[in-house]
Amino acid sequence: MIRIYKCPSCGSYRVYSGKAGKMVCVHCGAEAAVEAVEQNALQGKDLAVGPEGSDQAGNGLVELRCPSCGVTLFTKDDGFTAAATCPACSQATLIESRLSGEFRPKYLIPFVLDKKEAKEAFKAWSRKGRLTPGSFRTDANLDKMKGVYVPAWFYTYTVNMAMSLDAEKKKTTKSGGVETTTKETYLVELKTQATYEKVPFSAAESLPAQSLEVIEPYDYTKLVDFALPYLSGFFAEKYHFTAEELSERVKEALKADLMEATKKEAVGYDSLTERDVQAGFMDGKTEYVYLPVWMLQYEYGRKKFPLYMNGQTGKIDGTLPVSRLKVLVIFGIVFAVVLIALILLGRFC
Repeated sequence: MIRIYKCPSCGSYRVYSGKAGKMVCVHCGAEAAVEAVEQNALQGKDLAVGPEGSDQAGNGLVELRCPSCGVTLFTKDDGFTAAATCPACSQATLIESRLSGEFRPKYLIPFVLDKKEAKEAFKAWSRKGRLTPGSFRTDANLDKMKGVYVPAWFYTYTVNMAMSLDAEKKKTTKSGGVETTTKETYLVELKTQATYEKVPFSAAESLPAQSLEVIEPYDYTKLVDFALPYLSGFFAEKYHFTAEELSERVKEALKADLMEATKKEAVGYDSLTERDVQAGFMDGKTEYVYLPVWMLQYEYGRKKFPLYMNGQTGKIDGTLPVSRLKVLVIFGIVFAVVLIALILLGRFC
């Protein structure tokens, strides 16, 4: 079923506003608490619903009918989109089957930054790159950004580590004006235990795990129980990777982190070399969550530059392109200055 949250005051539709922390009508501005909107929806109130899809014609397209404007939409079905916007009437639509059962997150962090704030933040960030193409900061480009609830897994583990290290200590003595350096070697054995709670790992192809690590941290005290109205007005995906499929990568990351922390316990040595490392993982727990991310795909010179922004804090990850025109202009200016300097130098020599 496809659903749209309708405004009882004017008949338009509601979206979630991070600024208000409520559902807000896009037409009349009437506000309502998320819990109230969800409760009404359970009773079939203030809700427009429609069929989710029909059989495909074999060309990779799925049929969706907007419950607001009635237009039949044919969109390429990636099988993962769970919330989107109707391109015909612009109303926020939710695809419920992709947000239920195993695909229903336990928690989410709501968006705090709206699109206007995200655009201004991207503009300010891009000014750090003096050679950034001017087209990046245009409204036409920045309007393409999407607010996406990205699926992620929280991992909780208690990790027991046993580490053996070859340690070396140098000792310098001086006798008769001659310095002598000797080396002493030791076998250092360390044991540590650490509990990692709610370590996030991206479960979507649209957000690489390393980019999530860069735009971290989120304020996890702001986690709320998942409710469909939070997604209205944004895009959302169901997970591409299960918790089991990602668990080994997570364990490797936690092992590396604890190794660094454990090695710091071996003090007073000039060098440390790992001989053997054993890590055991206990009390494992996973939770499915949604994290807010503003995404922008900028194309320049036939290359794509994906950019990501934490939808709660505004922290950004991405690489800005370099304008070839600006490089040529700067090169031309530098060349002209050097040429003039050489000419003047030749006249006075």
